[in-house]
Amino acid sequence: MISRSKHRSLAAISLAILCAFPIASSFYIEYHRNAGAPAIGERMPPFAAAFADGRRFAFDSPRTRKLLILFYSPACSHCRTEIVNCDSVFKIFSNTLDVVGVCIDGSADSTGRKGSITPSFPVLAGNSIELAKSFKVAAVPSLYCIDEDGVLRQRSTGENTFQKDSLLIAGFAGTQ
Repeated sequence: MISRSKHRSLAAISLAILCAFPIASSFYIEYHRNAGAPAIGERMPPFAAAFADGRRFAFDSPRTRKLLILFYSPACSHCRTEIVNCDSVFKIFSNTLDVVGVCIDGSADSTGRKGSITPSFPVLAGNSIELAKSFKVAAVPSLYCIDEDGVLRQRSTGENTFQKDSLLIAGFAGTQ
């Protein structure tokens, strides 16, 4: 028979393990989700793709303007929030930055979907899955801030508030 004090000790230890497990597992998941992501300061791979309207887009160095690339899926509610944020940023920094969307489900058109939002910035169509793989996108929405030399300067994964996105992008654009 277990004494009352040993029973309480076992209960306390069990409770500590149960409370620590979700925290430890979230760190593990976050580490592995970002393990393959490109490092800040890494040169991004060159690519060429077409916009939904057929115009060609080439990403190679050097560029004349900084570039924001938003990887998203129209079916994702967090992505739709980031689209709205990037639309606003696109309007604010349109003379300083290029903003390009990459719809990872392969279609730039999200009309007819519940809560669909059509971005005002250009969206690349076609090889979006391969593009997401070459940029090592692990989750959407993902926002990549790339300088004129093709070097990744900032990266953000997940939904942000407009204020957080604005600060991130204003710092990247050099207007802060």
